[in-house]
Amino acid sequence: ILNFLSNRTQCVKFSGCLSDYKSKEVGSSQGTKLGQVLWLIYVNDLESDGFYSLKYADHTTFYKLFSVDSDPHSISDAIENAIRWSNKISMLLNSDKTDLMSTSLSYSNNFDEDILLNNVTIQPSDQKIKF
Repeated sequence: ILNFLSNRTQCVKFSGCLSDYKSKEVGSSQGTKLGQVLWLIYVNDLESDGFYSLKYADHTTFYKLFSVDSDPHSISDAIENAIRWSNKISMLLNSDKTDLMSTSLSYSNNFDEDILLNNVTIQPSDQKIKF
């Protein structure tokens, strides 16, 4: 694994032109089987109290069953926990790839507070899933 992560270079090919090779200091190569396994090792300890998680490739999904009397702040708490975790291991969370989605037995589910990630408000998905 050390050889896989060490002394790597990469370049960009666009319209038949190839850029200069540059040293790659961090991360693992995309598109490799070992890269996906390493990602799962990296995120193995990413958890948030009260939430379940699903991890696949470079995506992590937190989910939780809320009832009418649930604490609405727990969503923000889960995101804050993920931010602290990512800062601790020097990773960045991408607010453009972060979704807030609600599924319910009625369409009356609204989020009462803004959910922030790196000072960007995460807009709830406009997709509605009703059971």
